[in-house]
Amino acid sequence: MGLKKEKFTEEKIEKLKKYIERYHSIGQAIEYEIVIDNFKTVRRTDDPSLFDDYKLFLVKDTREILIRLFTGKSNNCDKVIYYWEE
Repeated sequence: MGLKKEKFTEEKIEKLKKYIERYHSIGQAIEYEIVIDNFKTVRRTDDPSLFDDYKLFLVKDTREILIRLFTGKSNNCDKVIYYWEE
């Protein structure tokens, strides 16, 4: 599946959250998970209310946030990686 890698901004991650919320609201929920520096902070779910839980794990030296957007119930997914420049 696809991989998108881009520099982190709050605006970009909020747009992705809105995308997940939108499809949930019309009955087409998207399963996702959020991983920060190889630690799964939000386990696979389709509940948009859990999205912001990743913020609890952000620290000063966080390197990247990986968000997997799953296709149906399969393990196939699109990946979005947000990173900070060193």
